[in-house]
Amino acid sequence: MSLKTLIVVPARYGSTRFPGKPLAKINGVSMVVRVARRAEAAARALDNATYVVATDDQRIADHCRDNGYSAVLTDAALPSGSDRALAAARAVSETPRFIVNLQGDAPFTPPDHITAIVAALEAREADAATPCVRLDWAGLDALREAKKTSPFSGTTCLVGEDGEALWFSKTILPTLRNEDALRRERTLSPVRQHIGLYAFQRQSLQRFADLPSSPYEKLEGLEQLRLLENRMSLLCVEVAPARFLASGVDTPEDLARVEALIAANGDPDRDICRNGAALYCQAWQYLRRRRCGAAGWKAHRSCAVGIRPRTGGGARSVFCGADVSHRRHLRGPAAPDTGNR
Repeated sequence: MSLKTLIVVPARYGSTRFPGKPLAKINGVSMVVRVARRAEAAARALDNATYVVATDDQRIADHCRDNGYSAVLTDAALPSGSDRALAAARAVSETPRFIVNLQGDAPFTPPDHITAIVAALEAREADAATPCVRLDWAGLDALREAKKTSPFSGTTCLVGEDGEALWFSKTILPTLRNEDALRRERTLSPVRQHIGLYAFQRQSLQRFADLPSSPYEKLEGLEQLRLLENRMSLLCVEVAPARFLASGVDTPEDLARVEALIAANGDPDRDICRNGAALYCQAWQYLRRRRCGAAGWKAHRSCAVGIRPRTGGGARSVFCGADVSHRRHLRGPAAPDTGNR
């Protein structure tokens, strides 16, 4: 069966505002591992899908593989996450119909947001699809408060009646002239917060990558504006809010903010681990390493070439050929719910 969907997690080491960001720890777990957990969970829920972390740095690739996640090295000169996603798609052995760009600085994206945008592209002809969340008034207040310290974190979007995106901005849109009256009349605000991931038709991603950066893309620092400025269609899929809605982690201040959210609300990754979507929680890693030995475990994470079906599920994974024999003795009982994941 041919590959339908490839979920790519672009993870660049050299961020201007936060160097080494993918390896930064959030409540003890690196940002890139948190995002990879979500990519793997979504791939398991989709029909004939796989995922890979696409990075420009050997340290990130090694970290992913050491934690049991697929990774591929891409050119450090690539200008954007979408370019890196396209490069990763070219590196795998099959050509996907859909390519998902799950941004590596969005560590709390629910897997069902990923599956929702893929479903939207399957149901309706468009170049790309992206999710958004309709903010309630408390959510809007929280976004405004976050922008006081991180003004370029958090993106809002305007959506037409046909469900297609009209505009995106780091400024909160739309401006509300009669907000007090609106708050009395409705429980949800008119503001939609954009969630930083995209599903592309493969040909549309190629066209997008071939286009030069557009004027407003450069001004706002939002690559999705290149789609709109070139009259490409982008569906906005309204999704349910996450357990807590956090903007992308762009700065150390953002990191402190999400640490505070976890302290107040609990770690959302515990839900993913408990549901069995992420196979590499700490306890599960421990059991697997006991079965094959630490040296064998590390050796099997040393490369990521080729693509093959994953045993026992609908998802597929990018691994070396030796992984076939390795997995024969990795099967066993599910990890116990130790409460320390």
